[in-house]
Amino acid sequence: FVYSGFGSQHRLMAKKLVEISPLFRRRLEQLDQVVTFESGWSLMDLITDDEKTYDTETGQVAITAIQVAQTDLLASFGITPAATMGMSMGEMAAAYGAGGLTGEEAVRIACHRARLMNEGVEQIAGTDAEGAMAVVELGREELAEFVRTHPEAEGVEPAVYAGPGMTTVGGPAKAVDVLVGALEAEEKFARKLQVKGAGHTSMLDPIMGELAGELAGLTGQPLRVPLYSSVDRGVVYAAGETVHNDEYFLRMT
Repeated sequence: FVYSGFGSQHRLMAKKLVEISPLFRRRLEQLDQVVTFESGWSLMDLITDDEKTYDTETGQVAITAIQVAQTDLLASFGITPAATMGMSMGEMAAAYGAGGLTGEEAVRIACHRARLMNEGVEQIAGTDAEGAMAVVELGREELAEFVRTHPEAEGVEPAVYAGPGMTTVGGPAKAVDVLVGALEAEEKFARKLQVKGAGHTSMLDPIMGELAGELAGLTGQPLRVPLYSSVDRGVVYAAGETVHNDEYFLRMT
């Protein structure tokens, strides 16, 4: 099973499953107790109210909880993963799918991480420090060379190595715009992402201390199935290994 990261959310997600699957609904209601306690808002209210939409905080939590509930729904039909992988914040739900966390632990991590990221985004919104992200047709070395030779792109750094010659970048919004504009002029692929902030970059450093405090004591459980890590390059953790401690999710952030 491959678990989605941020950006996959949409206004209608989970609505139909909540209506037609009592099991899926019950599981979301259980997870919503964690959300309500940790974050002070209701996931079920957000899913069922057509006038509400997702932001940096609610989107991350909802994606995690919905994927946990989907995993349980599939398991009820005898469909279970032979291995799991999470893309970016999909690591939290992937940890649950592999047996490394409980569903409640995965959602609790998502709540803390999303809340702090959203607070950080709101504090710098509209300033020169505001962050942005983009997917660009550059490898790691090419990106470093571009930033070195374009001072106006200073601060742009790799966030996700998306594939050969493709990198998700983050940094100050104006600098990201410079990079995207330059690549478009060269007819190379460059797409700015519709997200706020610059995840997986040094722009999140200000929240890391508080996040470490929130995650302190997390130890994880032995994996039931292998986990393809998007945190540790080229690593596949075997069933029986214990991976998902606080340090792992700090590095994921």
